[in-house]
Amino acid sequence: MVSYPAALPRNRESLERLRVQGSALVLLIPFIKQMDNHISLKGRRLIGWSEILEGGIAPGAAVMSWLGEDGGIEAANQGHDVVMAPGSSTYFDHCQAEPFEEEPLSIGGMTTLGRVYGYEPIPKKLPADKHKHVIGAQGQLWTEYIPDMKHLEYMTYPRACALAEVLWVEKDQKEYPDFLERLAIHRKRFKVMDVNAHPML
Repeated sequence: MVSYPAALPRNRESLERLRVQGSALVLLIPFIKQMDNHISLKGRRLIGWSEILEGGIAPGAAVMSWLGEDGGIEAANQGHDVVMAPGSSTYFDHCQAEPFEEEPLSIGGMTTLGRVYGYEPIPKKLPADKHKHVIGAQGQLWTEYIPDMKHLEYMTYPRACALAEVLWVEKDQKEYPDFLERLAIHRKRFKVMDVNAHPML
C-alpha cells in the first residue's frame, strides 16, 4: 500500500473538508473518480499506475502495472486493460551492466539487455481468457539522475530495441542470438546518428 502523509497541511485541510479521518489515501479515491469523470467527458480514458487499484478502480480505466505483475493480473481479472511496466524488466533508469563503478549514476537496480529481451508481457499466472486485456508494455526512464541527452541515450539504447522486439515479434519467433545480430545493424545506425548507445556488445 502507498503511504500518503496525513501530516501535510494540505492533506489535513482536505481531510477536514471532506469530514473523514485517517490516511490521506481516502483522498486518492474520490480524486481518481473525479478525474475519471472529467477525462471521460472529454472522450478520453483514464490510465493510471498500479496504485489506482487501491480502493476500487474506475470502470473502464486502464492500469500501468509497475509494481511487478500482480497489479496487472488483478486489473485484467477485473476486466480492465493493462499496460505492463514492471520495474524488474522495463525500467531503463537502472544500470545495464556490471561493474557498477563503470556505469553512469542511476537510480539503482539492474536491468540488462538480456532481461529486457527475455521479458514476456503476458503473465503466466493470467488465465488465457484474460490475455486480451494486456494491451502492451512500456519502458520507463525517469530522469532524476540523468543530466543530459547523451546520458539519456546511453540509458535508453539498446534496451529500447530489445523492448520493441518483445512487443512486435511473436514469442515463438524470438531468438536472442538473432536479435544480437540485428542489433549490430542498429549500432551502425546509432553511430551515424551520433546516438550514445551503451556499448553492451
